[in-house]
Amino acid sequence: MDKEPLILNGEWYNYPYLYDVFSRAEDYEQKCIEIVKGYIYDNNIKIINPIDVGSGTGKIYYQLLKDLKIQGNIFLIDNNLYMINFLSQNIKSDNVKIIKSDIKDVDLIKSNFIISFFGFPSNISNKENILKELKKIYELLLDDGILITIGWNEKWDDELFELWKKYLNINYSNKIKSIRNCNLSWYKNDISSILKFSNIKERNYVLGNFFGKEFLKDNRDNKKLEWNVSMGITLNTKEEIKNILVNWK
Repeated sequence: MDKEPLILNGEWYNYPYLYDVFSRAEDYEQKCIEIVKGYIYDNNIKIINPIDVGSGTGKIYYQLLKDLKIQGNIFLIDNNLYMINFLSQNIKSDNVKIIKSDIKDVDLIKSNFIISFFGFPSNISNKENILKELKKIYELLLDDGILITIGWNEKWDDELFELWKKYLNINYSNKIKSIRNCNLSWYKNDISSILKFSNIKERNYVLGNFFGKEFLKDNRDNKKLEWNVSMGITLNTKEEIKNILVNWK
């Protein structure tokens, strides 16, 4: 592989089949999904028009929304045409609406359940854009609605993020001043999860493309298939989001 890593040149999200393998490998044991399911069942939440922000290839739909009792429709939102085409080709359901849009620009019916897996905010270091996205989330939520995000624990202390730092020279620790950089609240944090691939070919296909030829060189002689990931789940009500916006700095 002679070209630079796909993450560095910004193209990694333009390959849905590649991304799909990565997405299924991330939180391999579905620990975060099970925690969210537990919250829904324990609180007897009747989900109305759920919105998956930054749907990618449909991880949240397949692992969570597909099996829940839903009132209204399921909305899958992504701004990448390749991902939208992938979703449209693979999800055939009358109550699933697939929409190409940026988060901040989407125009939808209101929902009481908005969720995102590593998709909110869309750019964690751009505070101006985050504010616009959070305002849109607030507008879309019903009065009893909640926003849930699943992503890193933001301590940047796991093996997966070490790959980001080593091969891409990326380090968010100096840029992130609060949870998701917009004062969201942890529901569960420091969830010990894994990124796990089925075989060496799958590992090299994904991480070789993401991190480049140096990753392949360094891992040529080992059979490592999994890396630990420290994850966290945020959960905020509409009222809490309103307070965040009022006190935004």
